[in-house]
Amino acid sequence: MGNDLHSLRRIQQFDCNLLVVFAALAETQHVGRAANLLGLTQPAVSHALTRLRDQLRDPLFVRAPSGMLPTPRAEALVPVVRELLVDITGRVLEVAEFSSERLERTFVVRTTGLVEAILLPEFLAEVSEVAPRVRVVSRPATPEFPRDELESGRIDLAVAGFFSELPQGVRTRVLARDRLVAAVRAGHPRLGGKRRRLTLDAFCAEAQLMISPGGTLDGQSDRLLRREKRERRVVAGVAEFMSAAFVIARTDLLLVAPESLLKGVARPLGLVVFPVPLDLSPIVIQQYWHERQHNDPAHRWFRELLQSSAEIAAQSADH
Repeated sequence: MGNDLHSLRRIQQFDCNLLVVFAALAETQHVGRAANLLGLTQPAVSHALTRLRDQLRDPLFVRAPSGMLPTPRAEALVPVVRELLVDITGRVLEVAEFSSERLERTFVVRTTGLVEAILLPEFLAEVSEVAPRVRVVSRPATPEFPRDELESGRIDLAVAGFFSELPQGVRTRVLARDRLVAAVRAGHPRLGGKRRRLTLDAFCAEAQLMISPGGTLDGQSDRLLRREKRERRVVAGVAEFMSAAFVIARTDLLLVAPESLLKGVARPLGLVVFPVPLDLSPIVIQQYWHERQHNDPAHRWFRELLQSSAEIAAQSADH
């Protein structure tokens, strides 16, 4: 670390713009022509050469009838400076054209089982087609916002509908909105069969299962019911959206869950779906990423592809 700091200080003391003047003099071997090449005055180039000589402790270019001839030190520096300037131009100043077909990268996303179920099929099919060398890893989302993981780059995105506070340095975009509906198994003793209306009295009377990633058994339905001086009977909570559907398929519990989940599993699991007799706000599923990744071409491509996949999935659900 000490050597690195020493090198940084030495570079800081050196005016790297002088290397451009050096390259022009090496190319033209003439102060006037070097000045024209750089769009500078001859005195400016002469002054730069003087500074170069002082900093490198060598005459570098000496006058001769044919022009400015390089010294052995300058001859040795010519290929080094040319390569350095090419690297700066090609690797620093120019942005390489992005190609998803050539991209080799693993993207890591923290999200929920619900998002995996409704978005990943369309999304992974598209990734496989346009970016065959890209891999996607999905990790479970937690109630706590993964700020440190996004900031450090250990994950690329967080996708969920339950993060309430947006930390500084994090960007977000809405992926989808999902209406909340209620469901029970088709053989439910009171709500099964062909019944399609769920009254508020029936809703409050039934024992309910709640999807609660954070472990609390108090949600939006409960807050609205308290305004009406009413309450419901929540008897259990589960962390994952998908497991909740399987639980109610084998019990007499009622579940309030996103419509996209219940519509997708209602037929295979034998569920009956009802509108909830409350004015519930929809779940807003968003993708979150850190500011440091915002302008990265590969990351931008990944976000936009996920966005378009979410729109396609929403259109398919509506038909």
